[in-house]
Amino acid sequence: MNTGLILVITFPLVILFGLIRLFLMYRDAAPERRASAVVLAYLLFNILYIYALATFLELAENYRYPFFQEPLMLVVISLLLGDLIRTLRRKRSKTATKVLETG
Repeated sequence: MNTGLILVITFPLVILFGLIRLFLMYRDAAPERRASAVVLAYLLFNILYIYALATFLELAENYRYPFFQEPLMLVVISLLLGDLIRTLRRKRSKTATKVLETG
């Protein structure tokens, strides 16, 4: 599979889910969640900034600047996967608790 195709698919997903997570984290009242929201906002800002620079200023440079964007996207993807795993574990433990209470 072509690397460019992977980036075309993952870039909008990372931005969309990152913004959703950022919104949910910022609404949380806990200070440590807000600190994490600031870090996530910084990561998303840098991803979008690099994308804007590479799109508008680069002419026939073989798309080399977004190379610096990929590690930031991997960090956001790992945060999102961690949230997904935690959510699935929480749902799984709730169903196990309900089974134990009824049985």
